Amino acid sequence: MIGSRNILVPIESLRVDTVLDFDIYLKLGKGSVLYREANLPFGENEKKKLIDSNIKEILIVGRDRKKYMNYVEEHLDEIISDESVPSSKKAELVYDCSTEIVVDVLENPESSENIRRCGKLISNTLDYILSDESAFKCLASVVSYDYYTYTHSVNVGVYSIALGNESGIKDKKELHSLGWGAILHDVGKSKVSYEIVSKDGPLSEEEFNQMKRHPEYGYDLLIKTAQLPDISYSAVLEHHERANGEGYPKGITLKDIGYFGRVTAIADVFDAITTRRTYKPALNTFEALYIMKSVEGHFDKHIFKSFVSLMGAQ
Repeated sequence: MIGSRNILVPIESLRVDTVLDFDIYLKLGKGSVLYREANLPFGENEKKKLIDSNIKEILIVGRDRKKYMNYVEEHLDEIISDESVPSSKKAELVYDCSTEIVVDVLENPESSENIRRCGKLISNTLDYILSDESAFKCLASVVSYDYYTYTHSVNVGVYSIALGNESGIKDKKELHSLGWGAILHDVGKSKVSYEIVSKDGPLSEEEFNQMKRHPEYGYDLLIKTAQLPDISYSAVLEHHERANGEGYPKGITLKDIGYFGRVTAIADVFDAITTRRTYKPALNTFEALYIMKSVEGHFDKHIFKSFVSLMGAQ
């Protein structure tokens, strides 16, 4: 669980004329000092004082971390639409908020409210990516390169939205459906033994057979929440299918794999290759794309070509 540690956060995350239900501390050398207690309104004067004092970050103590992340989630649309907030700061806040929500989803995947929160998050992320040419580059610069199921889910969601757009999906509603399915593509792992999901090394045949069921587990969990549009489930069920039929869980070929499944498959493999595990180092973008290109028959060639173009531009 990500969680109880103190965190430094940008002052841009604090919205004027809101009440903060968490304490604000200022970093002072190796220590900190209480600047403003919880449950007090934060106004223009308070923000100006921080800016005039050249204070760019505030400290949130561990016990208030969850309250702060809930606050950011509530105001994320305002932060994204605020032209005074640098794109790099928006990317940090979108990513941190995304990670927090996915952690909640994996802890309680049967919660319709958590799935709705994911949907709203994807809407905000999509607004950011479509309204700011530097957004994807900024998001790509803050993704975690250490592999955890929750950060992997966020990374795949980001890559899938950008790739969907790059490969020709221009309808915002359709991109939202893609992103919603992609960020939840691994939710079924919550029903696989933790020892298998977190194993430091190759899985045994029996363990792999259990892992191969996670797309269907995810579908079963999500269908019960009745939140996602039908088209989103392709990303959940088919992200491990391969064009030549060598994937799982059904072993279908390209003609039967939905477009969202094809996109998410590329995003999923790329992120897995470019993140660190205890048993393997992360590869850089060029190495990852070279390996993916050299594996014949795994991916939709048109979409993969778009992905090479997208990542090459970064």
